[in-house]
Amino acid sequence: MTPGVAAYEAYMDGVAQFTAAVDRGAFDLDALSLQTALMEPDDIVALVRDRIGFHPYTGSLRGADGALRAGAGNSLDTALLLSRLLGDSGLETRIARATLNPEQAAALTARLGRVAPAATFADPAGAQDAAAVIERASGNLGLGAGILGFIADPAGGVPAAPPKVGQEAERIVAALGPDLPGAEGLAAHLQAEVADYAWVQSRLFGADDWVDRHVLLPADTSLTLEGFIPVPVPEEMKHSVTFVAELKVREGVDTRSIPLFDTGRFTTDSAALPAPVISILPDAALKGQSDLLTAGPDSRFFFPLVNGVLPPGARAFTARGQVIPAQDVLAGGAMADLVAEVGSQLAETTDLLAAMQGGRAEDAELPPNSPVQEVLGIVLKVAYTPPGGGTRTTWERHIVDRVGPDGRAEGRITAAPGAQPTETAVLGRWTLLPAVGDISAVQLVTAQADRALGLRQDMRAVAEGGALYAFPAENPVQRLLSTHLLDRAASQGAGPGAVVYRATPGLMILRQTSAALGGGLRQAAGIDILTTGRRVLGANGAPDTAAALRAGVAETLMEYELASAILPGAGGARTPSESAWAVLSAAQSLTPVTRAQDLPQGLPPGTRAGAEADLSGGAILALAAADEGAAAWWRIDPQSGAVIGVDGLGRGGEAAEYLSLVDAIITGTFVGVGTASCTAGGGGYGCCVGTNLAWGLLGYGLLYGAGKGIEAIFLADAYTAGLIGMSVGVGTSASGWSPFNGVCS
Repeated sequence: MTPGVAAYEAYMDGVAQFTAAVDRGAFDLDALSLQTALMEPDDIVALVRDRIGFHPYTGSLRGADGALRAGAGNSLDTALLLSRLLGDSGLETRIARATLNPEQAAALTARLGRVAPAATFADPAGAQDAAAVIERASGNLGLGAGILGFIADPAGGVPAAPPKVGQEAERIVAALGPDLPGAEGLAAHLQAEVADYAWVQSRLFGADDWVDRHVLLPADTSLTLEGFIPVPVPEEMKHSVTFVAELKVREGVDTRSIPLFDTGRFTTDSAALPAPVISILPDAALKGQSDLLTAGPDSRFFFPLVNGVLPPGARAFTARGQVIPAQDVLAGGAMADLVAEVGSQLAETTDLLAAMQGGRAEDAELPPNSPVQEVLGIVLKVAYTPPGGGTRTTWERHIVDRVGPDGRAEGRITAAPGAQPTETAVLGRWTLLPAVGDISAVQLVTAQADRALGLRQDMRAVAEGGALYAFPAENPVQRLLSTHLLDRAASQGAGPGAVVYRATPGLMILRQTSAALGGGLRQAAGIDILTTGRRVLGANGAPDTAAALRAGVAETLMEYELASAILPGAGGARTPSESAWAVLSAAQSLTPVTRAQDLPQGLPPGTRAGAEADLSGGAILALAAADEGAAAWWRIDPQSGAVIGVDGLGRGGEAAEYLSLVDAIITGTFVGVGTASCTAGGGGYGCCVGTNLAWGLLGYGLLYGAGKGIEAIFLADAYTAGLIGMSVGVGTSASGWSPFNGVCS
């Protein structure tokens, strides 16, 4: 066994020992159910009361599991949690419903806020021993102590946001003036959410009387029963999200959209909240003829994947836009050959048709040399529906775009000159990340450790000279990391005393694309926040618009951080970015816009279309326009005051592009990158190293091979401490700010 492998094995032994010491009942409902199975009902109620705070929202957003993980929920999700635990202990339960009077609603509001887990380790001594093992295996760099320090998150561990956050929020307030949202609309909505109260009734035997079990109100609260809520909760009481990818194809002068798979749907109360990862697989890579990054030109068909597998109704397509059921292609036969042959013939006759005078009438308006048929792009459509069938919100994002936003706004129906060929444009992964509630530090690190342990066998194979290759699939730790960091930043921005949480699902798209470039790799990454779902209340339960603005500004700044840190090649040379934060923070002034006719002249067509779309959705804009034509704006929710910075296309996002040599994919992920930023921010070296390691998937979390021939993940003797595999480091961004720096101060 080489020294590097030996160090890795010792390191992972320490990780396994660490996870065994964690009290999983603090965030894992199945584990908690085992712990409470023999407890008395009153003791179970007391336990839930001690662990769950109150967040007002409509319907079942988090479910029983999510309320436990977040340490808070509304009355319905809290009742679902208690009902599960009492039911598993042998009692019969039902969930009752009533409307609270003003005095009772005030008592419920007094429970406002999140409860941090009371217990972290079931075996504190075992955790200390595990930290010592990790410390020795990692070369005595302070990793063990750093991990424990991060989990402890001492009082005052949430540092103040940078001054620029408050300054930018003040600029928004000054710009909007009388257009700044008031709190009246949200206050009325909050009152209705608080008054709609659910609680558990239980009994041991069928002949017994039902006993009220209140968690969020005093045990002797008397209510007028209005009915019962079925369990499982009806679909109409849940928050639901749908998604589908559509292929945009031009045929002559006609364009059409073709779904690449059946529309997917999930509700946010599920125990394992999904994060669909959409990718396109060239058939040459499937057959092993080429590696993933060079398979495009060698492929006849491209397959849509969701979390690494063919989704229901999957449709394969060619580079020219012919579409056929994926199963028919995989089965082979005459139909697949015919579709491929038609595509080939179209390609061969393009030049001839384009050169013909007086060609087909429907082609008359096309530019010279236009193909008869071509792929224009792929659109990801996402929709959110609140409980009760309320107003449905939809988003469309071009994850593959061969026309360009300005071209679409101007009505162009052909691919832009110089557009990336379809064969290479479709290579990448696009992850739809939902978020409903924050998590504890111990849950974050435990999830990272669990994932690292689950990949231990794969890493052994890599250490022995093998290649790790996997199709893009959901990485639950990636969601936890991203949302935890954004939640933490929002809390810092809002300031002390503010209650910051998600009242509807937060939704974002992570974009990661790669293309071979000589002896290196061209990588692009982007984060597009569709909606934060964020709500900010004061300690008295009233909406706090100013704190909501600060929270949104801080979240946008952290989005800027993440955009430069979600790539394995974060150590490569960064090229100019599409940055909302850069434009907004550099602008001399902000212009309030509430109507499309108030938009300034001279905006690029795509920018104007994006702004008009936000305005039509009811948002208020604080617009920043740069001299060179770049634009961005703060998008403000007129009801909640929630704000997010968006780029010049109306996307709540940041993007960064990197040019990386293959070896930079490895060396750039070394934990020292994040450590340098942390220590520069005033943190102690040991804590900074440990924090970056913990936050970076415990050194081995995000393990996706970029493809055969791109050995992005491997064990090297030069890194005996096991510090490779870091694909997210907090110190890789331009501003150098991280919410975790304060933990180590």
